[in-house]
Amino acid sequence: MRTTRSAVLLGFLLALLSVPLAPATPAAAHAALVATSPVRDAVIGSPPGEVVLVFSESVSPVVGRVQVLGPDGRRVTAGEPVADGATLRIPVRVPDRPLGTYLVSYRVISADSHPVAGSFAYSAGAPSATPPEPVSVDERPSGGWTPAARYVGYLGLVLAVGPTLFGAARWPRRRRRRAVTATGYVGLALVAVGTAGTWVAQAADMVGVPVGDLSRGDLTAVAGSDVGPVLGARLALAGIAAGLLTAVAGGRAGRGRRVALAVVGLAGLVTWPLAGHPVASPLPPVSILADVVHLAGMSVWLGGLFTLAVFLLPGTHRRVLGRILPAWSRWATVAVGWLVASGVGQAAIELGRPGSPLHEVPADEAVDVVAGLLPRLWRRAAGPFTPLAEEAVGWRQRLPERWERAGRPYGRRLVDAALDQLDRLVDTQGEQVLVNQDLHAGNVLRATREPWLVIDPKPLLGEREFAVVPIVRGAELGHSPGAVRRRLDRVTGALGLDRDRVVGWTIAHCLAWSLDGDTVFTNQVEVARWLVDGT
Repeated sequence: MRTTRSAVLLGFLLALLSVPLAPATPAAAHAALVATSPVRDAVIGSPPGEVVLVFSESVSPVVGRVQVLGPDGRRVTAGEPVADGATLRIPVRVPDRPLGTYLVSYRVISADSHPVAGSFAYSAGAPSATPPEPVSVDERPSGGWTPAARYVGYLGLVLAVGPTLFGAARWPRRRRRRAVTATGYVGLALVAVGTAGTWVAQAADMVGVPVGDLSRGDLTAVAGSDVGPVLGARLALAGIAAGLLTAVAGGRAGRGRRVALAVVGLAGLVTWPLAGHPVASPLPPVSILADVVHLAGMSVWLGGLFTLAVFLLPGTHRRVLGRILPAWSRWATVAVGWLVASGVGQAAIELGRPGSPLHEVPADEAVDVVAGLLPRLWRRAAGPFTPLAEEAVGWRQRLPERWERAGRPYGRRLVDAALDQLDRLVDTQGEQVLVNQDLHAGNVLRATREPWLVIDPKPLLGEREFAVVPIVRGAELGHSPGAVRRRLDRVTGALGLDRDRVVGWTIAHCLAWSLDGDTVFTNQVEVARWLVDGT
């Protein structure tokens, strides 16, 4: 008996350590800003009548948290922002002094209930001498409330499902049920506490303030969001389950009540994916089903192990256990099968089936795709990423040596041009963000969970102008002076980048990557020559 109990306790511990309580969630966690009009940091001739933001999934604006400030620091928003799916339109009036830098700040809630906040600037006529300061935002001011509430709810499911299942189907006749019934109520109480905590965290994330600064109005506002009714339904279902629990766990309920509790429990499980990432996945019905199956499997397996270890193994006759344990083994097998199946299903959805590379679409369309992807990849970061400045120092040192060892395969003037560009560019860079030095059209693939996915990243920390170099120099979208110049003009115009700096980085990068031992990559040399000659 002691050996059996120890084995079950060990299994329970291993389960807690090896099985994530949370269901599988999408890798693309929430919405991201993919495009703006005017383009970030662009300088346009006159101020527009509206500002347009395009996200990667549907969003809804937080009241009072979307605004445009004019060059004088005053609001120029002319009305409430309007969301249409993934597009947010902000009406803007023209101020008395229209020339200068405008600052757009936004806070929206994505389809998966997560907040997305940020800011960007554009200028009319010319940038202001003292432009408005970018807004510093905390996307998740709820801090640890969200994960804490989530896991309290999951623990509640474990304590509510396992003991109730055993009490209804496999409880020994001579064993008292009071403790197991009480554990079920504790589980439902934890579900309610976790749900209330999620409500509070959602309020904090919606309005952008810490939990301690929330007002009653902030808490009430959650009811009007997409996630509010779902959380309310979960609380109501927990209350209904509490009314049915005593009879079912006590073994006194008829088939009708048992079925009713099962239906209520299933409906309660559905509220978790409805309030989270699966509603924004590429296949919402499948993702929702996968999450429900995952939660059910987790609750049955861990809840059953807990019930066995705490209530049944101590004091139950070996002969009685001989009838209980085989049944439990079958339940556990099914539950683990659910966990595996749901994990595989969610992984298949998230990974998708990468399809054709970007260079199979028309060149202009491909450049526009890259222009939409890059702002999502430009993230402020620190180590362990190598700074572009450090990488460029290595290029400057190695290029003349490799050129000599390769037998001077092209004119010295190209080497000198690359070195001059590096001397000019390295110490005068703009804001440092993550850039990919190999984002050419062969490393962007069509996929399922996103229209396009970037593969084979070679990240550096550098200015935005460097990030477009691979798409400009790459031969996949056409290799001719005209094709290179067209890509250069199109991508720098779309993203509001300094064209001259992009040209300089392209010359330097092409020649830095033009030699590998005795191998000369002539395509890279030709692009550099075309740009140096201005052809």
